[in-house]
Amino acid sequence: MQRLPFAKRLEDLSPGECIWPINSGGPYLFCAAKAVGKYCAHHKSRLIQKRGGHLDE
Repeated sequence: MQRLPFAKRLEDLSPGECIWPINSGGPYLFCAAKAVGKYCAHHKSRLIQKRGGHLDE
């Protein structure tokens, strides 16, 4: 899945866009895919896996 064409800087994000950081150096870019809550479905599932099956939003 290619997300880079949709990446945005923090100040360019709109409500309903995923805030998952996709790089570790400036300018910082965020996923910006359609999201319910803070993250898109893909990144929400990664977060749940990382937390051992628990999501506290």
